[in-house]
Amino acid sequence: MSEGRKIRVKKVKRRCDVRRCNSREAYLVSRSVESGNSIIVCRDCLEDALAEIKKLEKGTQENTVPEHETEETSETEVKQETPGVKYACDACGREFTTERGLEIHKRTCKG
Repeated sequence: MSEGRKIRVKKVKRRCDVRRCNSREAYLVSRSVESGNSIIVCRDCLEDALAEIKKLEKGTQENTVPEHETEETSETEVKQETPGVKYACDACGREFTTERGLEIHKRTCKG
């Protein structure tokens, strides 16, 4: 957790910024007074995000790589566990969830 600056939360009647969420009861969350530097998210999306963070943290603790393994090995293990990634560029290693995304990327890849 970062210390010093306080998180500001204000209930607003605006649409949640999370895609496919239609909630109109949301919260403006920011570390500054300016609303332009804020996110607007509903309670359900906040709870879902927190649950996903907890899963990721739990998975990170279970899948920690022993210090004696090389960086290359640990990077490979992380890539294998990344959900939704099915296609990777052979030249630069960038990963894509669709074959089409990889095809478009390969046109301009300079890796």
